[in-house]
Amino acid sequence: MNAKTLTALCVALLLCAVSTPVQASVPTKIVIFAPWSSSGLRAGFSVASRAKGTCWSHSIATNRADAWRCMTGNDIYDPCFAGSPQKSVVACPEEPFSRNVVLLHDTKALDGRPSWLGHSVQPKGEPWALRLINGDTCVFETGATDVIGGKRMNYACVKSGWIVGFVNRSTKSWDAESVSSPSDKQLKKLGIASALF
Repeated sequence: MNAKTLTALCVALLLCAVSTPVQASVPTKIVIFAPWSSSGLRAGFSVASRAKGTCWSHSIATNRADAWRCMTGNDIYDPCFAGSPQKSVVACPEEPFSRNVVLLHDTKALDGRPSWLGHSVQPKGEPWALRLINGDTCVFETGATDVIGGKRMNYACVKSGWIVGFVNRSTKSWDAESVSSPSDKQLKKLGIASALF
């Protein structure tokens, strides 16, 4: 191959590279979990089951004023959301991003007691659940976890291990650092498709 042909080939490859559009990253979608309307359960939400229980403190998973930590039998639901027309009933999502809820009738009045644990662990203005670009879901862990590189393992994911620390929201497409397990000290970045508040 002579120099003239090689130069022409290089120019052609360069033009193809420059003219090929680079796919822009998709902005992270912000979702507000809002199961109540002024008249009751909002259209589009379904009642998966009904139960009686107790909501003994505000949520540890989110600092929303309408979010509670509740229990029925041996099951803890956090967060559960109160609606103004339904003061004694809270809607607890069955799964993150699900519109199926457990309607829990609180046998005691919601009294606004703060949780001592909530003050130390509760994320301030952070999402309580994430959907990753790979399709996995992660929820803010309200129990004891571990620390990696000085950051708490905050979100437990179904398949992707743990999100360490909080979400990086410095660009339109959010991401977070993750590890596969507490013994894994190798942090990797995961893209976030949706954040649930």
